[in-house]
Amino acid sequence: MTSNSTRRHADEVLSQSQPVRVLHSQLSHRRGYSNLACSQTNILVATKKPTPSSCSIEAITENTYTNKSQPKRTPLLLAQQYHGHYAITHLEWNQRGNYLATIDETGRLAIWEQSSTRSWAHVYCHHLQQPAVAFLWLNSERSYSATQNPEGNKKFVLDQFVGPRNPFGHLAFLIVTVNGEITVHYQRNSNIFSSFSTSLLCAGQLMKQKQRKQAAPYTIFKQQSKEILDFSMIAGRSWNKISHASLLLNTDGKIYLASHNASSKPKEVYLTELQITFPLKINEGIISCKPISQIHLTAPLVDKSLRILQDPFSSVTHLLLVKGLSHVRLALAIGKIDENTTDMMRESQPTYNSAVAVWELTETSKQIPADFLPEANHGSSFATPGRNALKLAYGHSVPDRLITVLKAADANRDLVVGFSDGSIQMEYRDSATLGVSKSNEDWTSSNDDISIIGSSFWEITGVHQFDDGVDDPVRDIVTSANETHLIYMFSSGKLGSRRITSDQLIESTPDIRGTKESLSQLLVLGLLNHVDCSDLFTEAARLIKENNINDFADQLVQDILIQYEHIYDFDSSNVEIKSEDGEQRKDAVLPEMWTSTQLVQLFTFLISIYRTTNSKRIQCRNLFDSIQLHAILECLTSSCISDYDAISRLFALKDVTKVQDINLEFDIAAGNLMYHVAATLWPLVPLSSWVMDYIVTVMQAWSLLFNRKVANGNAVERATTTPNPTAILLHPESRECIRRLLLLIDRYASFVTTTALSPSNKPVLEGYIKSILEDNAISIKAMVEFLLDLDDTDKFGKPQTDASTFSLLTKPMLPKDKLQALQELTTKHKRTCTSPSFFLLGEMNVINPMYATQQHTTVTNAYGIRRCIRCYQNSMSEMAQANIGDLGIAMPTPWQKSLIRFCLCEEAFT
Repeated sequence: MTSNSTRRHADEVLSQSQPVRVLHSQLSHRRGYSNLACSQTNILVATKKPTPSSCSIEAITENTYTNKSQPKRTPLLLAQQYHGHYAITHLEWNQRGNYLATIDETGRLAIWEQSSTRSWAHVYCHHLQQPAVAFLWLNSERSYSATQNPEGNKKFVLDQFVGPRNPFGHLAFLIVTVNGEITVHYQRNSNIFSSFSTSLLCAGQLMKQKQRKQAAPYTIFKQQSKEILDFSMIAGRSWNKISHASLLLNTDGKIYLASHNASSKPKEVYLTELQITFPLKINEGIISCKPISQIHLTAPLVDKSLRILQDPFSSVTHLLLVKGLSHVRLALAIGKIDENTTDMMRESQPTYNSAVAVWELTETSKQIPADFLPEANHGSSFATPGRNALKLAYGHSVPDRLITVLKAADANRDLVVGFSDGSIQMEYRDSATLGVSKSNEDWTSSNDDISIIGSSFWEITGVHQFDDGVDDPVRDIVTSANETHLIYMFSSGKLGSRRITSDQLIESTPDIRGTKESLSQLLVLGLLNHVDCSDLFTEAARLIKENNINDFADQLVQDILIQYEHIYDFDSSNVEIKSEDGEQRKDAVLPEMWTSTQLVQLFTFLISIYRTTNSKRIQCRNLFDSIQLHAILECLTSSCISDYDAISRLFALKDVTKVQDINLEFDIAAGNLMYHVAATLWPLVPLSSWVMDYIVTVMQAWSLLFNRKVANGNAVERATTTPNPTAILLHPESRECIRRLLLLIDRYASFVTTTALSPSNKPVLEGYIKSILEDNAISIKAMVEFLLDLDDTDKFGKPQTDASTFSLLTKPMLPKDKLQALQELTTKHKRTCTSPSFFLLGEMNVINPMYATQQHTTVTNAYGIRRCIRCYQNSMSEMAQANIGDLGIAMPTPWQKSLIRFCLCEEAFT
């Protein structure tokens, strides 16, 4: 049994592996296959060589950058059925990482929407009728970028749209096929797509005719139109298929296409600029093709070590357009095979040599002597108009190895090279750019290492071989979402991950961003651009452990909070509201961010940092409680059908005795009529119960804190230097959220008991509400009065100008200058907000109180618990069917559906 499984595993490895000779042959005549794709939401999609049954495509989640984690693999069954036994040539995530494009070797295209790692939907499919050589998503959203002025001040700017944008829908992409057909597919509505195309008729894709002289064209083609501005240019010529191509959307919005034909003699590479104009109501879509420059690989070179470029027996194996700091770069990988015959066995043992070269697109002009002009002075000259040209920047020869993978990292700027012996090398990053990968500040004596192809490269992994000693070539390489790790796949199908960041902390200078500064800026950008930062959390944890920096996580959190608040301006101290008597007054109200998802995204982001970098149990608990309170407040508010003016007047009340004068109505008939269930009133019962239990738990900790003696003095004095969960009551926004929840719960209970309508099983509903309110140790009226008095304590003490609005959640310690006022306030409300049972709790309960958030979620009767891939918060996947009168409901409300599908941080569930 064991021998059969071993033999089966060996056959599977052999079927997936490819000899170097086969790889060289494939790469010499076509573009290499895509086997890996990593989205900015940290979802890795991997494909293996197709078997006779079907192609294997799977999504890999969880943190794949540590040895402790066990990634979850979920097969994409729909994609496997669609592509069958054909190999996948393109895997491309869109800008936000929620749509995946797959193209196989026959030209079958499919777009998949990802709502969770287990749920994929088919959005669009199309058969190109020919293989594709290049694919490019057109950006549809604006992104934030970090800038730094000469004085060293950093600023986050929302950039403009880059490149052409689809005016009809969200999705749009560009495809180039082997026959030179350029097509733009764009979304019109949901699953309805349209397209317009043209043919790439330029010097690089037309064969020269011996009877005609070659001319450089400039052509424009329209959608489904045969009109060509210069038809004589294509007369009598035939197509020349494209074997290698690369598309690049540059930061200036221009789209560049580099193309090459493996059978063309002499070897040439052509660079074309594409301009796309989407159709309007009357006008058709237009694709303009403008030849920019070309490279003749047979031209003489100054560097004699790159003679392989001119060798007629060498071939282009990889072609890649790369962004540069100032110019667009074109990288080429050249491969050559030499047959060497041994004397003993008379067997052909091939030797592979290769090279990598980079050209820069620059503007050049010539100086021509003007001596022939009558009016010119002696020795004068004039310059010709500038033109774009590709100039060789540098190149490296690689003896005895074949380049099997050529990719780019650091925002598509730095080259990553994979070899036939399983080793991987990467360029150093420019230290002036934002990033945490190894920069030129980490340069070592790489010239002493013969395996390094150049001084600007460093080795990531060494040689990788099969069990029998045969080299296992690198098949594909991708970077993590924030380019801190490299994920690679070998020809055998094995996956690996390697850190590419700096080994030590680098201090910031006027010209160089330090490690800590770069890490904090990348975290803020990840939060703003909805990029998963699991790889950055892993890097922060490593720096803490290796450098023994205990407060590094707190420093990162404070930097993120201050920068994030500066961007959105969350300060609400100057907000004025109108009271019942019509007077304008300032009040501590919830800022606008509390009514959006920005707060929840921020809190869950901070929770992820605390969970990964250090054990911050109380901080995580306070942030989770704030998220739950905010979510429940939105649920209660959305269930209220009264005018918002009435709700605003309720929130503005300072006199608790006037709460009874404001009556609110709640939706009673929002459910499915088939089940005759009030889908709004019943779900508010567990929400109200959660809030009341939470208040009792917090007040238990508060009473014990101000009335307990410890060995070294009062517990309240220790709470000024150590984290304490009761600090959430001193946070103005959280305290205001609790007060509003209590007022809504009071009005909800009054509506159920006084309404003339008859909700389903009303007596049972009233019994639940009565038990929640009357059996509670603290009344709503007493708690609201206590919270209002806490508002008055904010005027004591000195305001911290450099502190964040949420410092009391991330640094949950009581301020020393308020201790006396808080002690007097506790004594004042001792009879109403405390209970003798509070003091019966043990010492362990004081240190680790059992919060309701640790016991159940906000809505009960949930099963199939899943975890968020960003903040690891548990959530429910399905609502349980229940009978009338139970706390569960047959059909979930709209706000329940949103909690089922996505996490509170707007991320997908595993």
